[in-house]
Amino acid sequence: LTYLVYPGAYHTRFHHAIGAMHLMGRAIYTLRQKGHDITPEEEQGVLVAILLHDIGHGPFSHALEHTLIPGVSHEALSLKIMEELNSEFDGLLTLAIDIFIN
Repeated sequence: LTYLVYPGAYHTRFHHAIGAMHLMGRAIYTLRQKGHDITPEEEQGVLVAILLHDIGHGPFSHALEHTLIPGVSHEALSLKIMEELNSEFDGLLTLAIDIFIN
């Protein structure tokens, strides 16, 4: 109900993912304006990595993180999901996975 008190405080996983990707896009723009060379492939890789960075979160997020699958973090699940998507999309997420890992 916080959105009723703070109208701009509407936070869902979807909003977080889209917002994080938007901020990364702004960061890429700023870095390019400052003379950093970022290839279109690097831009796509980092945007996909940031968009999917929390895809491994299950219901109730951190509260149940180690309860659903003991000893497995949401980061490990995110990586596994990204690897599955990468094989499904013929390696298009390889750079995004490398960025996510590092």
